[in-house]
Formats: sequence, structure tokens, C-alpha cells
Amino acid sequence: MCGRSMLLMGLVAVLLAGTSEAAPVKAAASIHPISAIVREIGGDSVEVTTIVPTGTDPHHFDLTPRTATAIYEADVIFLIGDHFDQWVLPGEGKDLEGCLIVRFHEDFSESLLTMGHTFNPHFWLDPLYAKSIGGKAAGALCSVSPAACAYYSRRAEAFGAEIDSLHASIRSRLGKSGFNDFVSFHPAWSYFAERYGLNEHGTLEISHEQEPSARHIGRVIKEMIRSGVEFIVVEEFSNPGLAESVASQTGARIVSLDPLGGPGIPGRATYVELLDHNVSVIEKAVREE
Repeated sequence: MCGRSMLLMGLVAVLLAGTSEAAPVKAAASIHPISAIVREIGGDSVEVTTIVPTGTDPHHFDLTPRTATAIYEADVIFLIGDHFDQWVLPGEGKDLEGCLIVRFHEDFSESLLTMGHTFNPHFWLDPLYAKSIGGKAAGALCSVSPAACAYYSRRAEAFGAEIDSLHASIRSRLGKSGFNDFVSFHPAWSYFAERYGLNEHGTLEISHEQEPSARHIGRVIKEMIRSGVEFIVVEEFSNPGLAESVASQTGARIVSLDPLGGPGIPGRATYVELLDHNVSVIEKAVREE
């Protein structure tokens, strides 16, 4: 657990290596898509706790006693990084010095998109970033449990192959769909758009900390009319009134996508299912136009 030294954890792994019932690695991840990827890599040898529950906005979540306990008991913690989920670590991680903490944004620092004065944290919605997350997760699990490293590596390779297939499928389906231009309520889908050549013509929300001004919304509406944008992409936590107002003024249609999924949501439990679900929603929206 995070209170243990890494040396002690290594000794435990060695002692259990020859047994048939090695204790599973305990992992915690801030959001479901990351948990889903870690489960793909860890298989039966890893117990993963998702810190932000299904249906909860990670931008406005306070730790509960249950989630705080899961963090302290974890052998490894997986985070997007920095402003997105730094709140997971009490005292900025000073109380978790014996724990392996993985911040995925550090691996992508040179390719991250900007959002205001910081980076856009929603890179997990690009499948090729997700493939890299899987490889990084395998390396972290190998550090915590060296005896199972070959197992993690095999599963990471299989996950990578599945992501390659997903990527090819998404590219083909979007190319045939005719979905090209959209405005987002929140910039969750910017990496996805960039990967697949979609045109994001702006966002209604500037940040979670402040309401967009009338002047900003006016500029977005003007751009939508100028460019003939037909879709507004929203999420579960979006302000429905604002999205509906902009749609009524532009003639655009609202498309509700899910960037998080969850274990209790049919067809959105795994990472591949989540992305497949969202592409299906896009295809349906275009057909119904």
C-alpha cells in the first residue's frame, strides 16, 4: 500500500512469486477510462478502484472516506495529472511517499493541446494516446509486481493490437459518416477531433470555473453560422439551457457524447466499448439529420 516502502513491496512480490495465490496489486485510478485500461493490462492480478464514481463530474468531486481509504491502500495510483486530478493526492502527495504515482500527462508533455493557461487533459479520448497509457500502465505494474511483468507485457501487447483495430474502425466509420464540423460545450473531444480530422469550431464553455460571457457566446454563434456548423457536442454535465439556446439560434443539432463511461453502463464498461458507443452516437445523429 502507499504507506509501505517500495523495497518492502518488492520483497513481498518475491516471496509470493512461487505461490499459486499471489496477492493482487491494488491500484487506484482517478477516472473510469483509466481504470478500464489498467484492468485490461492487469487482468486478474490487479484490483482497480475508480476514485470518481460513475455519473460524477471529475472537475467538481470531493474525496469521500471510501475513496480516501482506497488511495491509501493502493500500491500504485494512476492519474491524468496536474490540475485535472491532483486533488486525489492529500497534501500534494506528501503523505504517500511510499506509493508509485503515475501521472500520464508527463509522457505527453510535448504533444498536449492547450486549454486556457494550461493543457487540455482529455487526451484519453484519442485511442492512440490510450494505447500509450496501456504501455505506461504495464511498466508501472511491472515495477510494483516484477514477478508478473511478463503477464502485464503480454496483456499490454494484446490491448495495443485491439486499439489499433479500433483506431482503423473509427477512422473508416467517421470517414463514411459525413460528420466533420462541430462546436463543443466543453473541449473534451479536441484530441479525438484532431486524430480523425474533424473540425472543432470552438467551445461554449471557457472553463469550469466561470460562466461564458454573452460576448463569447455571440462569437461562437457567429462562427457557427459562417461555417455552417450543424452539430453541438455536449456531455452529461453540460448546461442544457445554454446548448439549447445556441442550437435554436443556429439550427444546429445537439449530440450527447460520453467521455467517461462506467462499469454499470451497458456498452460503455471497457475503453473500446466507450469509444465504439460514441462513434455510434455520431453515426446515428448524422443519419437523423
